[in-house]
Amino acid sequence: MTLPSIKDMEFRYCTLSECWGPHEGNNGGFMVSWGVENFGFGTTTFYIKKDGTLGCDNECCSREFVDRVLTELAKRATLADGPDKEALVEETNHGKEFEF
Repeated sequence: MTLPSIKDMEFRYCTLSECWGPHEGNNGGFMVSWGVENFGFGTTTFYIKKDGTLGCDNECCSREFVDRVLTELAKRATLADGPDKEALVEETNHGKEFEF
């Protein structure tokens, strides 16, 4: 069996499965559970390290795959301001990156 490319992966599910606050190991985080056709299943976990930086337990998957997991999670979210809000931001920004 040939593994699908990351962009062609078919996610069967991708859900926010756990969230937690500060404890002895880190300062809080969340876990995403996912399942991909002809690839497998697993979790991707993000947490705030004690030094304040963001950590990710990626289960030996690539950064590109982690990006895809977050994209799939976002696709499944209901936008609080509705789909028109997204279009307004795109029009206002004129496709340019924001500077911070």
